[in-house]
Amino acid sequence: MLINVRKRLIEIVLLWTLIGYPLLGIYTTVTGIDNRTVSVAVRIVVVLTSLFLIATAMSDKKFRINSLLAAFFGLYLARLVFDYAYQNNDYALVAIQFYLASVVFPAIALASYAEYILTIQKRVVILLIVSGALFIPAYFYAYRNGLFFTQGTDDTNVRYASEFVNAVSLGHFTCIVAIATFFYTIEYKPRLFERAACGAILVGTGVALFLSGSRAGFVGMVVASAVYAIARPSRLVILIPFALGGLMYLPEDNYLVRRMTDLLNSNWDTGALERMNVQSTALADFFDSPVIGKHFIDMNWGPGLYPHNILVEVLMALGLVGAVPLFLISGMSMYKALKFRSQLTFYAILYFVSFTFLQTSGALWAADSLFVLTSVLLTASKKFEPRFVAGFQRRPRPIQSSSHAPL
Repeated sequence: MLINVRKRLIEIVLLWTLIGYPLLGIYTTVTGIDNRTVSVAVRIVVVLTSLFLIATAMSDKKFRINSLLAAFFGLYLARLVFDYAYQNNDYALVAIQFYLASVVFPAIALASYAEYILTIQKRVVILLIVSGALFIPAYFYAYRNGLFFTQGTDDTNVRYASEFVNAVSLGHFTCIVAIATFFYTIEYKPRLFERAACGAILVGTGVALFLSGSRAGFVGMVVASAVYAIARPSRLVILIPFALGGLMYLPEDNYLVRRMTDLLNSNWDTGALERMNVQSTALADFFDSPVIGKHFIDMNWGPGLYPHNILVEVLMALGLVGAVPLFLISGMSMYKALKFRSQLTFYAILYFVSFTFLQTSGALWAADSLFVLTSVLLTASKKFEPRFVAGFQRRPRPIQSSSHAPL
């Protein structure tokens, strides 16, 4: 009984870090419930659940965390605390709260259960699809009833977002759900009614992605296709008709299409130019203090602005002292993701898509999905072998002794 409860709690924490907030945000938009109250309550529940999982792992003497990742967590937390306490940066307090609740505690909690998480790939895919099915009706209800506003930096911007969830978050959410739905349809041979439901979810999330105008979501789809082609080259032919068919229906007046066209033609929109200016300033701050960094955010940018690239951000915030560990962590986790690509293809896709998102939008203190996936990949035992995933054609390798399973 306790084991089953623990498994469900692990899945809840994992799902929250992957797509929880956008789903919560769209429903607070529709219902009118105070988003801050609900989101704080949910984050408290996630923290308490994470602490319970950590305590349980310790009591079972199975607590584990990658030491280099733990050291990096400590370094970045020290930077945030220093900026708040000694540089009078009140925004750092918000970052500390979000960082601990959404990144540090979940990543540490799930590390001890890495093998279990890696063996429930299909279940995670299904949970993401169900989340998409819950999201679509609320999203289009909000769209039809004028609960969205256009978000951006120029007059032609038609990126739809709500007060509680921005266009970037909506783009990330719809991209991940679309990838999960496509993966399930192709790899797990669903029944006819399941295929019909998946088709409807794909259409709904596709439309929502274009309405969000999120360039990161589009890039994420490209990265997912590339990783899928590398992991499953026999399936590559399936992607061709989808790609060609999709191009025929791209609306020329859609903001996402215009943004991608401008990018390819080197006609940068104002939002892209602003991000490049911020990143240039961040790199200049790094060169001012290359060893230990200067600050987690430059207050001259104004509240809410950050480099939108975690590799640039870590150079600015922690200098080489923090950048070197992060680069090593990223390299090791990429290696692990590619190592598991044949049988755990979806996790490999999810990792690289999450990493891509944070090179185009996002911040270190809010990089929940990336650091949780990194923690899981790095903590998995070297002797761990992924279980056979239903729907794949390869024969499974022999499963190692159950002594490696944490549950």
